[in-house]
Order: sequence, then structure tokens, then C-alpha cells
Amino acid sequence: MSMTLALLFATIAVAPDCRLADARVERYVAAVATARAGHEYCEFRRYDRLGDLDGDGADDLVMTFTIEGVEGSNNGTEAYLVAFLSSAKAIDAAPRLLIGERGGRMPDGVSVQGREIVVSTVEYAESDPMCCPSRRGEARFALHAGKLVEK
Repeated sequence: MSMTLALLFATIAVAPDCRLADARVERYVAAVATARAGHEYCEFRRYDRLGDLDGDGADDLVMTFTIEGVEGSNNGTEAYLVAFLSSAKAIDAAPRLLIGERGGRMPDGVSVQGREIVVSTVEYAESDPMCCPSRRGEARFALHAGKLVEK
């Protein structure tokens, strides 16, 4: 086997790491998964954008993540929106909001527009099987009094 092919196979065999370099964020997500008696697949995270939600002039990290197997179920799934604010004293105090669940809507992307968070979603139409939501949607959120709220 040529060296080029060996490198290609070695690259394919190693899955990309979707976890953030900040161990505090990883502990935060793991603590939510533990509290909900489920687990997280980081491949379904969305943290595509930084924005200044709290108006302090510094970027804040906004992300969505999904907990599966909630409360020991096989199919229970919950999606959360969380804002890690630069002004916060502790990352554990990051405002978090349940924004979706299996059978309802699930996040598919996130962006910050001004001081508003826009989450693109996939939603279940009445005739959709539980595996496969077919409708595209959008939900908007903002930070009010230190909490995330849907607009």
C-alpha cells in the first residue's frame, strides 16, 4: 500500500472531535446530560456564531445541544439553547432554555443577529414519522434579565 493511501485510511479511521477546547463547557454539557439521565452526541451541537448578547462589548458563545435517552428512555430527546456570557462570573450560571424535543422541533442551526438569537429548526408535520421531521422553521430568542426567552 502506498504511503498516500495509508495516510488517507488513517485520516478516515479517526473521527473528527466535535468537542470544544474549553473543559468548562464540556463539564457543563455533561452535567446537564447527567441531570437528565441521558447522554449527548456532540455531533448534533450547533455553535456557529458568537455575538454580544449582554451588551458588554465582548463576544458571548451561543450553542445548542441535544440530550438523548432522557430519563433512561430509548427515544426521549431534548434540545437546549445555552449562552455562555463573557460577563458571567461562573460558566455554570450560563442561562439555558429547553427549546425542542422529539415530536416537536429540533435545532438545525444558530446565529446571532444583533442581540437576538435565531435558531433554525426542523419541525414535525402531522404526517411525519418520529424519525424524520420535514418542515423547516425558525425560533427567535433574546436575553432578558439574565434569562433566555423566546420572542
